[in-house]
Amino acid sequence: MDMACRHALQVYADELAAHFLFEEQTLLPLLTGTPEQSLAERTVSEHRHLHALLDGVGRNDADALQRFGIGLAAHVRFEERELFPALEIKLDERNYGIKT
Repeated sequence: MDMACRHALQVYADELAAHFLFEEQTLLPLLTGTPEQSLAERTVSEHRHLHALLDGVGRNDADALQRFGIGLAAHVRFEERELFPALEIKLDERNYGIKT
């Protein structure tokens, strides 16, 4: 378990933290004040939840590691199916003046 927990912490530090920050600072503001704002709020909430689980992962808590893995997989599915399509529409509107 120790190695799996260390790996999860390393992946978070090396990749996920920067990914989450980029989304929150660059992409999610595009949804502010739109009907899709709830998608941005959900994204931030899920980022915070995943970050909070790291405390347990750092203590080699198998339950926290499992919840982190399940939560991350669900978050990726949400982004792919809901968040990113909504952002693509907003980016098209900005870049091409298209209103859908």
